[in-house]
Amino acid sequence: MPAPEDVPPESWKVIVLVMRSGGYLFEALRFAYQVLRRNFQEPEAHRAYLAALLVGGPRPSIPSAVVAGPGTAVAFKEDGSMQEEWRVIEEEFEPDATLQEIGPDHFIAKQLNGKRVGESFVLAQGSVTSTKATVTQILSKYVYRFQDCGGSWQRRFPGLPDIQSLRVIKAGPGGTQEFDLTDFFASLDRIVAHQEEVLTSYRHQPIPIHVVAQALSRTEFEQMIRMALADEIGIRCCIGSAEERAEAISALKNSEAIVLDLTAVATLSLLGAVDALEQFPTPILISELTLAELRNSLSTASSDDGEAGFVGKEGSRYVLEQLAPEAQQERHQFLKSITERITARCTVVGCPELAAVESERREFLVKALGEHGAQSIVLATSPRRVLWTDDFVLSLVAKQEFGVRRIWTQVALQERAEVGAISPERFFEATARLIGCRYYFTSPSPQALTRAGSLADWDPVRRPLKQALDIFSDTGIVTRDILALAVPFILQCTREIALPEVRNAVIVTILEGLAARGEGLVPINALIVGLRAAFGLDVVRSRDIEDVIRAWIATRQATRFR
Repeated sequence: MPAPEDVPPESWKVIVLVMRSGGYLFEALRFAYQVLRRNFQEPEAHRAYLAALLVGGPRPSIPSAVVAGPGTAVAFKEDGSMQEEWRVIEEEFEPDATLQEIGPDHFIAKQLNGKRVGESFVLAQGSVTSTKATVTQILSKYVYRFQDCGGSWQRRFPGLPDIQSLRVIKAGPGGTQEFDLTDFFASLDRIVAHQEEVLTSYRHQPIPIHVVAQALSRTEFEQMIRMALADEIGIRCCIGSAEERAEAISALKNSEAIVLDLTAVATLSLLGAVDALEQFPTPILISELTLAELRNSLSTASSDDGEAGFVGKEGSRYVLEQLAPEAQQERHQFLKSITERITARCTVVGCPELAAVESERREFLVKALGEHGAQSIVLATSPRRVLWTDDFVLSLVAKQEFGVRRIWTQVALQERAEVGAISPERFFEATARLIGCRYYFTSPSPQALTRAGSLADWDPVRRPLKQALDIFSDTGIVTRDILALAVPFILQCTREIALPEVRNAVIVTILEGLAARGEGLVPINALIVGLRAAFGLDVVRSRDIEDVIRAWIATRQATRFR
C-alpha cells in the first residue's frame, strides 16, 4: 500500500475504493484515516474517508465502543454546561490538538479510561476544587470521523455540494412541528441548475469529460454513460473529416500496441462490445490508474440490502426514481463483468514516465484529464503505439502536447470489419448505437441507419432511429453527402418496412430534416430525382414514394400561406 504522502489528492478516493473492491476493507479505512489526519483541510481527504465507509457494498467491521479508552472518541458535558465537547483518544499516531485529539497518557484520557455513558470524571484538577464532566457518547474514532466528515461538510466546504444538510422539520402553529420541504426543493433547484450549467459548458466549449465528471461529483465512467444516454448531450469524439479518419486507420494498422483509456472502455461497455478487443492482433495496454478508476466505478455501484433512489427534475416537475436491490445487483454484476474482461484481455502497466514530465505540464494534465488520463497519454508516446480514446479534447491534448496518434471506437471497429475480424453486421449495429448515443461525429451509412431503424422497430421517436434521422438536418454534413445517404436509406426502408404508414412516417421525418437545413425545396427536389434513378424499373414503388414526398410538399406550402 502506498504511503498517503506519495499519492496525489485526486487518487486518494480511487485507492480507497480499489482496496475495498479487493476485500481489504480495514486497510482501506486505515489508509483513508491517515490521509484525513494529514490533510484535514483538503476536500479530497474527506471524500476518501467517506468512501471508506460508504453505505453501498461491504464495510469494515468496527467494534462498538462501550467504554472510553484508546481508539475511542468521547463526548462529554462539563457540569453546569449544555455545551458538548469531543476528545479523540488517539493511540496510533501523534495526537493533533487541532483535531480534538489527545494521547492515552493525557490527563483527560486517563480520567476517561474505562468510563461509560452517564458516568462522571474529573475534567480538570484544581488545588481547591475540581471540574467534573459527564460522558454523553462513546464512539470508535473511525465512526466519529465519518460522522464529522458528513455532518460538517457544508460548513467546511460551502462551495462543494457533495453533501448538504437541510432542516425539514420546523415549528408550526401553536408550537407544533411540521414538515417543510421548501429548503429541500430550493437546494435541489440549485443542484439541477449547476448540472445544467456544467453540461451546457461541455456542449459549447472544449472541456474534457474528466472535468465534467469532477464538477458533478461522479466517476468518469458513470459520467460517460450518463452523457451518452441523455437525449440532448452526447459525446464529442472526433472532428469527422475524411483526413482524420484515414490518419486514424493508418495509425491503427501500423501500431504495435494500443493504449486503451477509460472513455473507450465506457463506450465498449455501452455497446456491449468489450469482447471485440479479442479481435485485435496487437497488445492492448491499460494504465494502472485507468483500471483503478474502473474499479472505483464498480465499488460505488456495489449492491446493498436496501433500496436506492435519485431525486431530480423533469422540466418543472420533481421526480423520485427508485432503484430496487435487484437493479443495483444487476448494475454491480455488469460492471464486475466489464472489469474482469478488461483485466483478462488487456495488459495492465504502470507509468513511471509520468513523473519525468515537467511539473507544471504534469499538473495541468492531471487536473484536466485525471491522473489515469495523463498516464494513458504518456504511455501512448512510445514509438508505434496508438491511443484509443473517445474524448476528443483529451485526444487534442495528446496530439498537440505529445504528438500522440489516436483512434476512437467507431474507427477501431471499422478497421476490424474491413479486414474481416468482425462481421459487417456487427459494425453497422455498433455504428447505429453510437449514433443513438450521439457520439459526434459518427460516420453514418445506409446500412447503419437501417440497423438503427430495426433496433427501434421503425418508430421515428425511439432511440437510435430518432438520432439517426436527426442526421438529415445536420448542416455539418454537406447536402450532397446527405442526399447520397438518404436515397439508398429510403430505398432500403421500402424493403424493410411492411406497413405503409410506418414507412411514410420515417420518410416524412427525413423530409422535415432536409427542410430544416434552410435550403428550401432544393434538396427535396434533388431527392426525388435521385430516388427515380435508384428505383429504376420499379416504377410502382417509385411512384408511391414520390406521392408521399409531393403530398408533404403540398401540405407544407399550404401551411406556409394559410
